[in-house]
Amino acid sequence: MRLVYHAHMRCVTQNDADVIAELEMQVFPENCFNETTIAKEIELGTGWVIELADEVVAYALVRDDGYLLDLTRLGVREDCRGMGLGAMLLDRLLGIQRDTMLTVRVTNETALHLYRTRGFQIVGRFRDGGSWVMLRAT
Repeated sequence: MRLVYHAHMRCVTQNDADVIAELEMQVFPENCFNETTIAKEIELGTGWVIELADEVVAYALVRDDGYLLDLTRLGVREDCRGMGLGAMLLDRLLGIQRDTMLTVRVTNETALHLYRTRGFQIVGRFRDGGSWVMLRAT
C-alpha cells in the first residue's frame, strides 16, 4: 500500500453529488447510486471525500440511525486504489467511536481484508448470497 501525503479529506457536500455519481458508475457498475440517491444519502447522513489535485477520487457516505453508524458507500477511483485512501476514509469514520455496520460483496476480497483489519466481523449474509453484513462493535 502506498500512502498518499498530499491527499485532502473534507466533509461531503451536496455539491459533490454529481462527481460521486460519476465515480459510482466506475466503482459499482452493477449497482451504482444515481445523483438523486447520493444527494439523499448526503442529506440524511454525512461523509467525506478525498481530493487529489483538486479532484474527488474517493468518498464515504454514512448514515446514523441513533444506535449505530451505517457505512452505505465507500469507493475509490480505480487508478487511485492501493494508496491507502479507503483506509483513510474508514479510519475517519471509526474515529467517531460508535458501533458501525456495512455491507460488502462476497467477492470483494480487497474490501473484506480492509474491513477485517479494522475489526469488522461478518454477522450475516444477504438472502441472494452476494453480500456480507459486517459489524464493528465499540
